[in-house]
Amino acid sequence: MPSQPLIRTTGLSKQYPGVLALDSVEFELRPGEVHVLFGENGAGKSTLISMLAGANSPSAGTIELNGEKMRFGSVADAQAKGIYTVFQEFSLIPTLSVAENIFLGWEPMKGPFVDHREMRRRAREMFQELDFEIDPTEVTGRLSRAQQQMVEITKAFHGDLSVLILDEPTASLTDREVDHLFDFIETLKARGVGIIYISHRMQEFARIADRVTVLRDGAKIGTVAMDETDDDALVEMMTGRAISEIYPQIAHNPGEVLVRAEGLRTNGVQAADVDIRAGEVLGVAGLVGCGKSRLFRAMMGVAPRLAGRV
Repeated sequence: MPSQPLIRTTGLSKQYPGVLALDSVEFELRPGEVHVLFGENGAGKSTLISMLAGANSPSAGTIELNGEKMRFGSVADAQAKGIYTVFQEFSLIPTLSVAENIFLGWEPMKGPFVDHREMRRRAREMFQELDFEIDPTEVTGRLSRAQQQMVEITKAFHGDLSVLILDEPTASLTDREVDHLFDFIETLKARGVGIIYISHRMQEFARIADRVTVLRDGAKIGTVAMDETDDDALVEMMTGRAISEIYPQIAHNPGEVLVRAEGLRTNGVQAADVDIRAGEVLGVAGLVGCGKSRLFRAMMGVAPRLAGRV
């Protein structure tokens, strides 16, 4: 890899009244790597990327881009330098078309008027290049969250993209959508784009991460190569405790059954059996769209119960 990183921060800090949100953080991103930021809520991840994205200004420290010191006055400043961020909350206008969202502020003109035909043509070309199956004429508010995320990413390709920051990008995606996103990330890596990736899903790290930087209470704990660490070590860095202390053995002595569902069927749920006992916490796990919410909505009478009993 090139010796000079795309991004380097030195002593980067952010002070709010009574709170040191980021404490002298040293961080670097190399071309063509996925660098994961990992830490608990409040560790400083969002504060760090907000300054790299131009949405926030540091109280102290420096940000270098390709060896040149930068001070971004806005998100548009950072984007003009090739840094684009896809935040958890999208910046899309739901009532506009996909093409209009992509070219908002960059509209192709035909005399004094917006050239909508050219806008749709260019949007279609961008989707083909990125292998996204999205209709540029569709109203954005009708898209799935995964498709809206793809539109957000496509907006980054107006300029010379060198850094892409993804904030919890898989939080609402299905497995298939995650696979597509990761394939796209590999394509960007091959182009030399540096990617900063924030996620709590540790199972994703082995699949896409080159390095992981762990933050705790606003401070950097360390940076490790993904192929030289494991989940237990990362959790210990994140929390400052051994994993055996975080997940102790729990004495499980449940009482009587308080709620029971037998053969419960509703839209998207087939013949489910559930017991909820006194004195226990019942965990219900599954992928996005598997029917967890529908099951309990039917149990509570909010959704129609097609068969079975509670």
